[in-house]
Amino acid sequence: DHLLRLRPRIRSADPSPFVTKAEVLLELAGLDYKVDLTGFNKAPKGKLPYIDDDGTRVADSTFIRLHIEKKCGFDFDRSEEHTSELQSHSDLVCRLLLE
Repeated sequence: DHLLRLRPRIRSADPSPFVTKAEVLLELAGLDYKVDLTGFNKAPKGKLPYIDDDGTRVADSTFIRLHIEKKCGFDFDRSEEHTSELQSHSDLVCRLLLE
């Protein structure tokens, strides 16, 4: 897998919170990946982040999360196994509002 992101300025995190989110998702899932700083011109939506998973390009940090959950069977919400449907929907709304 490759995570495509901007070149950070002085040894700092990426300025985009969405790129940082995608990188944290890859780390949490325990996936090996390389950071590619040259892929902006190939970005599917014309913006970063996106991943290139063996030729499958997935753009947008939310879709990257869904791709990891589907392909790898990783459940980012596993600690909340006993949440109600209402709590799950509330969690989604909060995440979307904070982004």
